Amino acid sequence: MKEKIKKITVDSSGTIRTVLQAIDRGAIGVALLAEPGSGKFVGLVTDGDVRRALLKGLGLESSADRIEHPETITATVDMNLNEISAMFSEPIRVVPVLNNERIVVDLALFGTRGYFPVAA
Repeated sequence: MKEKIKKITVDSSGTIRTVLQAIDRGAIGVALLAEPGSGKFVGLVTDGDVRRALLKGLGLESSADRIEHPETITATVDMNLNEISAMFSEPIRVVPVLNNERIVVDLALFGTRGYFPVAA
């Protein structure tokens, strides 16, 4: 899972192009934005968020931090499975799991077959 997280994580100061490349590499329709330098989690953007940003006039070389996206629902490493599964809804299919330093250490994914956490 650490490799998957690394593939879909981009610096928030990167470009929309790098976000789209991360979404493509991850194949789950999202990219994780991280604070440059520290790697701390900033937010999650979906392919739909990027599409809306492009339709509003941002370009592929625009900064990723200009992509409007809803506040990201996150879990922490000390939460149990029931607490995390309660976070899922129709629009929320990916929940980043953060450690105490706000680094993404795991992803909880919800699919059409049901909920399954992906262990690190």
